[in-house]
Amino acid sequence: MANITPYTDPSFIKDYFVSNQVDQKSRQTYSSALRRFVSWCNENGLSLGNLADRDLLIYREYLTDQELSASTINGYISAVKSLFKWAWENEFYPTHIAQNIRTVKAPKDYRKDPFKKGEILGMIDTLDLDTEKGRRDKAMILLMASTGLRTQAVIGITMSDFKTEFKADGTPVQLIRVQHKGQVSKDSIVTIGETLFAVMMDYYNQKNDPTEFFFTSISRRNKGQALTTKSVRQAVRQAKQRAGVSDDRKTAHSLRHFAATALLEATGDVQRVKTMLNHSASTDTGRYTRMAGRAAQVQNHIDLI
Repeated sequence: MANITPYTDPSFIKDYFVSNQVDQKSRQTYSSALRRFVSWCNENGLSLGNLADRDLLIYREYLTDQELSASTINGYISAVKSLFKWAWENEFYPTHIAQNIRTVKAPKDYRKDPFKKGEILGMIDTLDLDTEKGRRDKAMILLMASTGLRTQAVIGITMSDFKTEFKADGTPVQLIRVQHKGQVSKDSIVTIGETLFAVMMDYYNQKNDPTEFFFTSISRRNKGQALTTKSVRQAVRQAKQRAGVSDDRKTAHSLRHFAATALLEATGDVQRVKTMLNHSASTDTGRYTRMAGRAAQVQNHIDLI
């Protein structure tokens, strides 16, 4: 079990984590979200053991006033809803006070645009490859741009997830076992090219303190620990800014969009893109046909490096 700081007001928050109602991968995210909620309650003189649905509605309004993205707000709301659903089911609360608390809708222009190939290469050019951070960020950015992996899947990669297989002619194929969104274990395999594999191993083999987790923090406080999704987003944002890419609609998730539109441009195969992105419905993948039309300068991700 992860080292979650227990809350003592009331004890059911500690019991919520101990009960394994939150999977291991989500514990850190939920703990951070609930810590924010606890802080807000304390600042407003509210007792966690005696809340009403109106208090949660006020908290939702508070979040929407903080200039957070819809996905971030919904992450906080989901954690609170999960907690109070569990509290009701386990008779800590007489009713499910969060049942009618709705998530927020993203604005119509929320969709992220894909990066262009030149922008990604420009981001790579800004990295100091004489440093561990530079080598790490290069491997991380190129991996997401080549495979379409989400940040959550990237930070969960360990050295034991790598595997080499061989084609009939003896050509090696590099594979990584990953856990996609919605999966409870690492049930998916992604293939990476030899050049990208070399970049990734160059980073890992030169790490000062190699650990099981592949992408790790270099900060003094969290040295050697697995990166957080926030750290990945920050690394991409910093590289983007150094490269002079000012479009706010381009974020770490835009690397996933790049991979999808690039593959679609190269193959015209929507089913192949759907498989790469691990979409359950073709309608989720269909929007990339429109993105591809807007991204004429995006080339096949295989040629990225």
